[in-house]
Amino acid sequence: MKLEVRGCLPPSIAALLVLGLGVMFVPAHADAHRSSSRTIGLGVTLGEPTGLSLDIRPSHSSSLELAIGWDTIDQDEGHLDDGYVHLEYVVRPFVLAHSGRLAVPFYLGIGAFLLEHGSWNEDDLHLGARVPFGIAFEFRAPVQIFLEVALRFFLIDDHGAHDDLDLGGALGFRVYF
Repeated sequence: MKLEVRGCLPPSIAALLVLGLGVMFVPAHADAHRSSSRTIGLGVTLGEPTGLSLDIRPSHSSSLELAIGWDTIDQDEGHLDDGYVHLEYVVRPFVLAHSGRLAVPFYLGIGAFLLEHGSWNEDDLHLGARVPFGIAFEFRAPVQIFLEVALRFFLIDDHGAHDDLDLGGALGFRVYF
């Protein structure tokens, strides 16, 4: 298996990553998730990726998110074709709207993704950084609906099949326990 490591990031992308990291360490008081005893969310994501989603919240303003599933739907054959996993650190720096029954926090994060084209036994591996941002609708009932857009930076690409930068989006929901 031959791995190709991409070159340096353009200055504008590097500045975006530095800004994103800086915002993550700003104290946040987005008290959108009301029950501190319900810190684990399990759900489904549709889009890029499509699959299962796990959210672990050590605090009201931050979480670790894991997704496992498929990256894209093959337009030609109509089936899911790319195995996908990502792990991210996410913060909610502020709330866009808040009422007794609903909070709508803005969130952003940084993490890594692993993508395998075709089947898991082929040598077509991709590894990179992922920067998601979006909004979540967090209801008093332990349910969250979220909409996000994510920038993906391909750092390792076996066959050079991707551009260095990719944009994807997803819609999903989680139930918290």
